[in-house]
Amino acid sequence: MQLTRLEGTIYLTSDDSNAPFIDILDGVQAHSGWNASGNVKVRLGKLSGISDAYFGALSGYGLYSNNVYLTGSIYATDGVFSGTVYASAGTFTGTITAATGTVGGWTIGATALTAGSGSNTVGIDSGGTNPAFYAGSATPGSAPFRVTKAGVLYAEGADIRGAITASSGSLTGFLTLGSDGGIYQGTGTAGTPTTGLKIWNDSGTGRIGGYNGGALQWYASTTGYFYSGSGTMRIGADDLRLTMGTYDGDYSDYRTIKWIPSIDGTDSSRNDFDYRSDIVAYGASNSSKATLDLTTRVNAGDYDTREAWTQIAATNWNGTTTNRAELAVITKSSADSYQRIIRMTQDVLQIDLNSAPSGNTPTGYIFVWWESGATMKTKDAAGTTRSVTFA
Repeated sequence: MQLTRLEGTIYLTSDDSNAPFIDILDGVQAHSGWNASGNVKVRLGKLSGISDAYFGALSGYGLYSNNVYLTGSIYATDGVFSGTVYASAGTFTGTITAATGTVGGWTIGATALTAGSGSNTVGIDSGGTNPAFYAGSATPGSAPFRVTKAGVLYAEGADIRGAITASSGSLTGFLTLGSDGGIYQGTGTAGTPTTGLKIWNDSGTGRIGGYNGGALQWYASTTGYFYSGSGTMRIGADDLRLTMGTYDGDYSDYRTIKWIPSIDGTDSSRNDFDYRSDIVAYGASNSSKATLDLTTRVNAGDYDTREAWTQIAATNWNGTTTNRAELAVITKSSADSYQRIIRMTQDVLQIDLNSAPSGNTPTGYIFVWWESGATMKTKDAAGTTRSVTFA
């Protein structure tokens, strides 16, 4: 049979080679072109015998065509797409493989998924040098947010509401703490520290402090003061303060500034250390007096060789000569039978004039006073008054 210019043809067969199938052909101008390559535009049925430039030799049953437009769902357990797939809906339960394309605004690359452009770019990359995740720039390596494949995070800002755990790190700028923020290192918690260091905001005042046994041992604040001894000492530009202890027989009741041979040596009594100098303050337990001792002490280790001197002095040096007024209280060593000396070095002893004091001295002491320019008087524990008048 001679065919002339059939052009478009629908062919249905169940007994041809590779049947059964339905073919839609186009461009058939003679019987010799019936099975020519490229004339089969659509086949439904058995696909054996069709060779495609991309897919190669086909087999099995299916649909073959240049384009397929579907307005419903696609259900597939596997698939390969070499071009663009357009669908209004679809469900895939198997594998979808695509070398390029877009999905919901994401561009598919060989090793990356990207979306957006310029400063709105977002990307995921499993390739060579690019970060694994990045956002904020079309240049992955300089994006303001990026995470490398090694897990290194780069960000130009962060608002983190949970815990941060790090084994190391550094800050090149300032760390700002909010009104409820802080830094804590140690045992316990930031709210209830046990032992450690803490930086925090205390009712609007910035503080840094150290805890031991749950008690705040020392701290410094933005008021300009440094506190130690659980708040019993304060150092500032205006003064040095220590709370006054009440002495009831315990050495720990003293408040002492001390100079000792060993800075961390045990100091549980005034007899500790071979020699020492102290400024000691305390209040009497019966509220009768407040006492300040300026004292130098030699203890058992050095009693036979070292003297104890406490001096109050005022010195004027004019560049050549030293002029000094001095009051020295001295206890000699055992070699001098512990002789007790009060030595005054001065040009003039200036004493104000006074009247007889009330009451009597303790046993073993006397009062001494100048009652007029020429009369010096004394009064003993029995109340007896004596006088000396100088010519």
